[in-house]
Amino acid sequence: MKKGEDIIHCISKPYELLLDQFGGSGNFAIASLNTNRNVIVIEKDEETYIKMKENILNSSIDTVLEDNE
Repeated sequence: MKKGEDIIHCISKPYELLLDQFGGSGNFAIASLNTNRNVIVIEKDEETYIKMKENILNSSIDTVLEDNE
């Protein structure tokens, strides 16, 4: 996760909005939230989306997730 956070620090400023159009495991979203960035994540596959959402919720981040299906 540290490498992802380092990259996010280089490409954006705190509270900017980032887009991950291939959500996958949710690591980009977690790293974004850990570095005080806002993030929109898109995942097409429902099974992957469910796992990604669990990963984000289990990452112990205080955030609100909106589920716009």
